Amino acid sequence: MVLLLDQNVVNELIHAGISTFQITLDGPRDVHDFRRPMKNGDSSWEVINKNLSILVKEDASINIRINIDAKNVEYLSEICQGLPEAVKTSLYDYLYCSSCRV
Repeated sequence: MVLLLDQNVVNELIHAGISTFQITLDGPRDVHDFRRPMKNGDSSWEVINKNLSILVKEDASINIRINIDAKNVEYLSEICQGLPEAVKTSLYDYLYCSSCRV
């Protein structure tokens, strides 16, 4: 898995006029990390949360996409609880939920 965002990349993208980012989650930390493991064993959820905090600090527009299916639908509230505090306080600004039949 390649995680492209860090502070330097965010700065370059914003300087280039890109200010809207979509971040995808597959569940709370344990579910997400199981589905999207990093080769080095680190938590991809933690990296995403770090990146979310960077984006919030830079006042970027963030779309959080949560992949929901029959195996993780029960974890929706846990996903939101695990987001960085800065995102949770403005959750309605960042979170768009759509549903499909699971």
